[in-house]
Formats: sequence, C-alpha cells, structure tokens
Amino acid sequence: GEKAKLHDQVFTEFGSYAAVRTERWHYFQATRPRGCFQRSFVEKRAQAIKKIARGAPHLYDLEKDPRETTNVALDHLDVVAELQALLRKRIEG
Repeated sequence: GEKAKLHDQVFTEFGSYAAVRTERWHYFQATRPRGCFQRSFVEKRAQAIKKIARGAPHLYDLEKDPRETTNVALDHLDVVAELQALLRKRIEG
C-alpha cells in the first residue's frame, strides 16, 4: 500500500544551527548573525560553501545524494530561499 506522511517538514535546532528536512531536501545553516535568513547570506558565503567550511549553509538533495556528501546550496538558491523562509518563520515566529 501507500505510505502515509507524518510531516511535510521536520525542523531541528542544535547549538547555533537550525535545519529543515523535506522529503527531497535537507538544509541547515547557522542561526546567527542577524540577517542570516536572507538569500544573500548564502551568496556571500559562496567561498566557504565551496571549501566546506564550518558554519557554511548546507543543502543536500536526498533523492540524488542520500548520504549527504555534496553540498548543492549554490546550485539551488531558489530552494535555499524557500527553506530559509521556513526556518525563519519557525525560529523567529
């Protein structure tokens, strides 16, 4: 039979990081500094993302990369913006 979904998204917070996971995507980022939930936050950290630096935003495509080995945040800025908005709403209320 068909599997029923419990949730569309799952949110977690750990230390100064927050994450949201959907059926296809897993996104996490720092919850500081101010403005960290803006699209520009990811764009400004492009070099850190490329170097897999600590604190860089991470986006994984769970359909193509279930082991979460390749950060695709820079390739899917539209998805990042959507998931950032969900995190912002969840954290900032």
